[in-house]
Amino acid sequence: MNIVTSLATAVSGGAVAAVIYAGSIALAALTAIGARTPQRRRDARHVLEVLLRPHRSGRCPAARRPQPLPGKTEES
Repeated sequence: MNIVTSLATAVSGGAVAAVIYAGSIALAALTAIGARTPQRRRDARHVLEVLLRPHRSGRCPAARRPQPLPGKTEES
């Protein structure tokens, strides 16, 4: 197997994962907007929060920034 074939296989696998991830986000967003019951809308918003949460892998600059504690200000 040559390197070009291996690279093409890896890229296509990543593309499939990206499409599935984007579809999951779209479906959760539509559910959060259009669900009939408030509980289902809350559940869909919670799923969106989980899917869109920044990763803590260390590669993302936003993930390395210290997060302020809720309810705390710099003056206190």
